[in-house]
Amino acid sequence: MGIVNREEIYFLWAVWYYKKTGRITTLRDYEEGSKREMKCPICGEELVRSKKDPEYMLCRNCKKRFKPRKKTAEKAERPGEERPRSKRPEAQRTGRERPAAARPAAARPEPRRPVYDAYEREEPSERFKTFRLITGIISVILFLLITLQSCAAGLGNILSANGEASGSAGFILALMMMVGGIVTICMRKKESVPAFIVPFIFYTVGALLGAANVGSYADLAIWSVLAAVFGALHLLFLFLCRDVNIILSILVPVLIVAAIVGFTVMSTKGSEEGGSTDASSGNQGASDDGAEDDGVINFNGSGYNITLTRTETGSDYEGNPCVYVYYTFTNTGEQNLSPAAVSYLQVFQNGVSCERAITSEINEQMNNYSNEVQPGGSSEACEVFSLTDTSDITVEVSDFLSASGEKDSQVIQLQ
Repeated sequence: MGIVNREEIYFLWAVWYYKKTGRITTLRDYEEGSKREMKCPICGEELVRSKKDPEYMLCRNCKKRFKPRKKTAEKAERPGEERPRSKRPEAQRTGRERPAAARPAAARPEPRRPVYDAYEREEPSERFKTFRLITGIISVILFLLITLQSCAAGLGNILSANGEASGSAGFILALMMMVGGIVTICMRKKESVPAFIVPFIFYTVGALLGAANVGSYADLAIWSVLAAVFGALHLLFLFLCRDVNIILSILVPVLIVAAIVGFTVMSTKGSEEGGSTDASSGNQGASDDGAEDDGVINFNGSGYNITLTRTETGSDYEGNPCVYVYYTFTNTGEQNLSPAAVSYLQVFQNGVSCERAITSEINEQMNNYSNEVQPGGSSEACEVFSLTDTSDITVEVSDFLSASGEKDSQVIQLQ
């Protein structure tokens, strides 16, 4: 293919211009007119004429298409030509008329050339607008669900004193998803880089925080992966709108999602191994203690130990029979705990759970039920339950919030 010179380009442009306007132009008109129309009104970069439709000019920087709006110039003489004088006799001229040579230079019309004095901006294509709107709405709805779950998980972490931060991480993830969803909804009609990068950052940061702090909050792993998918989709949309290589556009988001999924799986396995180790050690200690103190409840909970010491029968404030259950509460954790906050004690008689009784007098052990105990300390607590008869009762002790369902029980004869 040979090199195309300036004259050949002008010839093609002149033929197209003649077909559109029916006027013949010169090479000078083409060069001067091109200088005015080759600038983008948005970024100032040089415009390129579209090959498919020569009526439009393309900006490679803004990725926009512009249509020049032409204005027909007034008919004027060519440079170097004299303006024809009036055919009327000199005597018929009025005082208001002046010869052409006496007119000011500013009043003379410019030479005839194609003029591009304005641009009609093409409407944006708004690609992926509907999908981005759906993604934003889902993110806002999930904010409410994840927030409720995170509050419950955080409360469980506080009561069990396990040192996990899954509840806080879940709330931060929910907040990141809500902000990313709002930005996505507001900028769904934009194809600029910030319209995709800002939601991508919020979704990705929230996914990383959630994946690193899964712990006992198992659903946090699911929400973290979902946030990573939303972030990767925004990155994919950005690449497609910028005409990036299709293989690279798909490969980068997939790698990001795969990395976060792998990180989530590793974090989940680590928390499960740690929990199984603690549970096995606790069960081993309980079995050893049970072998030493046969027939006595010795329950190792999450950061505490309860040992049943004795039971007494009595009457409540209405004179109905009741039973006083005494036990020793030992704090084995790292935070102050109280029996009412972390443990759950039940009494069954004839296969039915007994209600808590209200007594006319409250002793010191009953007050210790709600008092906090420092790490390493112990106190004797008491709880009172109503009785229906004098048959045997079964006492059960478990965690106040427990996913494993572990408990310890003991049958006590009242007679």
